[in-house]
Amino acid sequence: MKWFDMKRRCYQKTNASKQYYQTKGVEVCDEWKDDFQAFAEWSIENGYKKGLSLDRIDSDGDYSPSNCRWTTAMVQSQNRGVHKNNTSGAKGVFKNSGGRYKAYITRELKRYNLGAYDSFAEAAYVRKQAEDYYEEHKTLETFNPEWKRLRKSRKNEDAE
Repeated sequence: MKWFDMKRRCYQKTNASKQYYQTKGVEVCDEWKDDFQAFAEWSIENGYKKGLSLDRIDSDGDYSPSNCRWTTAMVQSQNRGVHKNNTSGAKGVFKNSGGRYKAYITRELKRYNLGAYDSFAEAAYVRKQAEDYYEEHKTLETFNPEWKRLRKSRKNEDAE
C-alpha cells in the first residue's frame, strides 16, 4: 500500500472502504500524515520490499510506526477482525443449522475444520488454541485440540 492510499482510506469521504477505516476512527499518525519522507524512511528501515503490503497489527488501531508492518498479503489476510456476517462475535466460530458451534481457522490458504461443539465457549477455546499453536509451530497439520482429545477419551471410556 502506498502512502497516498493509506491517507485516502482514512480521510476521503467517498472512499469505498469508509466503513473499515473512517467509521471505526482509524487515522494516520501525525508523524506520517503530512510527511511522505518520514513514512518512506520508516518503511525502508522496517522491511519494505516490492510485493509486500502495509498491515496494521491491531486492525482497529491507527496507521503508526508502532502498529504497522510490511508483510505478505497472506499474513495480512490472517490479521482481520471478525467478518461482517459473523453473528457469534468470534473469528472462526459459527453456529450451524443443528445448533452446534463449529470452529475453523484458515492458514496458508488452507481451511482447517476444528470440530463442532456443544457450546460457544468450547468452540472459541479451540479456535484460540489453534491460533496459538500455529503461532508457535507455523503449522496446523499436527494440531490436536484439547477438546477433541477429551471427547475421544470419553468415547473410549463409554465403549468399555
